[in-house]
Amino acid sequence: MLWLALRQTLSTRFVSEGGVDKLIHIAFRMQDCPETIRQRLLSDATTDLSLFDVVLAASMNGGSSWLSAMVEADASSGVTWRLQRGRMMQAFDPCWDGGVPEWPVGPAESLRVSRIRAADAWVRRGAFARHWWDAYWTVEEDDDAFAAWTLLLSCIDRRGHVWMRTPDDAASRVPRRLAHFRANRDELQRAMKSHEKNLDKEFLGRKIKKAVGPWRTS
Repeated sequence: MLWLALRQTLSTRFVSEGGVDKLIHIAFRMQDCPETIRQRLLSDATTDLSLFDVVLAASMNGGSSWLSAMVEADASSGVTWRLQRGRMMQAFDPCWDGGVPEWPVGPAESLRVSRIRAADAWVRRGAFARHWWDAYWTVEEDDDAFAAWTLLLSCIDRRGHVWMRTPDDAASRVPRRLAHFRANRDELQRAMKSHEKNLDKEFLGRKIKKAVGPWRTS
């Protein structure tokens, strides 16, 4: 009851780990949290940004099994928009290990295919980010590490908060890279946010409009 009351009345948003609202984190951090609260978060996620935040909070707080159950429920619903939502939740999940989809060939022949491609793009970007993060710390030359850093900035998003960990031996093995990473945290944070610039204006990869159908404009 308290959580629902705060959700409805709070005018201030308290941002916590990963840039996610603290109330969303609480729903997954508490092991005995009522399922109705998590379902409420999912049903209230009517933009790609809010859906992204729910998936990220679940991943950061050990909610992978819950995410899998929600994706499975959407996949078995037979409802088109829920099928698309389940696919997008998979794409947003930083812990999903379903493999990297191949690059698309040719134009999308249908709206369904374009939605699948939009989700696949998120999967690929997440895989690229993890690759370049690992390369930054493991390549031998500092010049190659800087190139990896530049490529990392081109694909990193807030999912990196789940898996970004500096190596334990970084201070002794690659001190210059550790210093560079610490000095450029703000640059990394800005790059994360830059890939979300349209998420609050779309739902399942489609622009949100005030119009109801093609025959009404208000």
